[in-house]
Amino acid sequence: MDEAQGSSSLPPFLAKTYEMVDDPSSDPIVSWSMNNKSFVVWNHPEFARVLLPRFFKHNNFSSFIRQLNTYGFRKVDPEQWEFANDDFVKGQPHLMKNIHRRKPVHSHSLHNLQAQAPLSESERQSLNDEIEKLKHDREQLIMEINRYQHEWQTYEIQMHCSKDRLEKLEQKQQKMLSSVSQVLQKPAVAVNLLPLTETMDRKRRLPARSGRVDNEASMEEDGMETSVALPREIAESNTLLTSNSERLDQLESSAAFWETVANEIATRS
Repeated sequence: MDEAQGSSSLPPFLAKTYEMVDDPSSDPIVSWSMNNKSFVVWNHPEFARVLLPRFFKHNNFSSFIRQLNTYGFRKVDPEQWEFANDDFVKGQPHLMKNIHRRKPVHSHSLHNLQAQAPLSESERQSLNDEIEKLKHDREQLIMEINRYQHEWQTYEIQMHCSKDRLEKLEQKQQKMLSSVSQVLQKPAVAVNLLPLTETMDRKRRLPARSGRVDNEASMEEDGMETSVALPREIAESNTLLTSNSERLDQLESSAAFWETVANEIATRS
């Protein structure tokens, strides 16, 4: 009578597991071990197909193993499905009253969270100040990114315009050189124009050289300031624009020179 009352007060899982293992008719599938302090599932496919639906209304062997772990059972033999608990012993079902279900891990975490003291007003204010500071820093970074993007687009437009201007000047220079070459093929004209071209070439080089020195010095100063304020990509674009500007100045000077030569040729012809 006492044994029946003790079994009725046990968790259903423990009571049904003990009944299933202790049933002699199920020994080919599951039974007590030799020392009567553990049980062995000899045929787990039949265990899941026949016994689990009869006692637990399901056929999930893995779910049964998880339930055993929840009540503190451990796997004894790694080579077979043998499980043991110090209070799960053959002929002593009253010991199962000492077996308790383990609490889930998240319940401990929730308990610890509730046990923490609330934040003080100064701590809360400090966290709010830190959040506001992070927001301000983020806005500053966004503004810097937008500014760099705008400057980069400006440089791209300038580079595109410089490229078009350079191509037009090169085409103009080629046409002028072709015209001058055709005129210079006449020996008499070539002899008369030789002193003129040498004089004009010297005049063209002198101011261009001094102007180039001033430009290089100015560009070098501007480059130093720009390299400090702008990121590497924009500084490289500035250098490229400076180089294109020097080339454009040279082409314009050369074009002006050959235009003057062409005019003189036309006059003397």
